[in-house]
Amino acid sequence: MVHTGREANYLAQLGQPVYAPSAIDFSFLDYDVHELSDTQIKKIIEDFGSATKRAIDCGFDGVEIHGANHYLIQQFFSKWSNKRNDFWGGSLEKRMNFAKAVTDKVFKTAKKYAPKDFIIGYRISPEEIHDTVGYTCTNPRN
Repeated sequence: MVHTGREANYLAQLGQPVYAPSAIDFSFLDYDVHELSDTQIKKIIEDFGSATKRAIDCGFDGVEIHGANHYLIQQFFSKWSNKRNDFWGGSLEKRMNFAKAVTDKVFKTAKKYAPKDFIIGYRISPEEIHDTVGYTCTNPRN
């Protein structure tokens, strides 16, 4: 299960807004990135639970939470791409809140609806490639 966050270039091609933890002008993107509101964040967390329930209803053996490859969960974890100063960003502990909330929702959904042998994986890549390839970003927009 994944939400691509700022990597949703297909939405940008369709003229739709692209959302991420923070509105940053990323030099490697040719479209604007908008900051998610608290309401949008909570809806995405619920959507991870709904996706888990659909997988269970379809008879899947498990799900994998995709917290890697610079997609939304990793974007929240990243000090580089998460410039928030609220519950969802700032300190390392706060930057972990989104991943923890998603994981909690997935596990609670599985516990309620899935068989006991349902598998939940979590893919993680906390590294930041941007500093090593010369990408830069400007200050967050207001």
